Amino acid sequence: MSRKGTVGKCSINPVNLPKGVMHSDVLRIRFDDKIMNPIFLCYQLRISKKVEKQIEGLSKGAIMAGIIVGKLKSIFVLFPPIFKQIFFANIAKKVETLKTKYN
Repeated sequence: MSRKGTVGKCSINPVNLPKGVMHSDVLRIRFDDKIMNPIFLCYQLRISKKVEKQIEGLSKGAIMAGIIVGKLKSIFVLFPPIFKQIFFANIAKKVETLKTKYN
């Protein structure tokens, strides 16, 4: 997730991504994937207006908006049962595949 400027923009790193150095303006979010699906969480961070408002409220900066890790931990996200998250993630993958195909 971006930590400065465009605060809250996120993506999922592919499993096969080579090792490297992560820029200090990017926050790595880790969690137990047995209880939270990464695609489900990423979509919440990208499109949920409630999450967006929370991030905006926590983002401070005189010149550029930014958020610190401690504040990120206070953001409330939906937490349905994992099977529902996986169901959502599977639909999201299909939609992304179709969008790529049609583009």
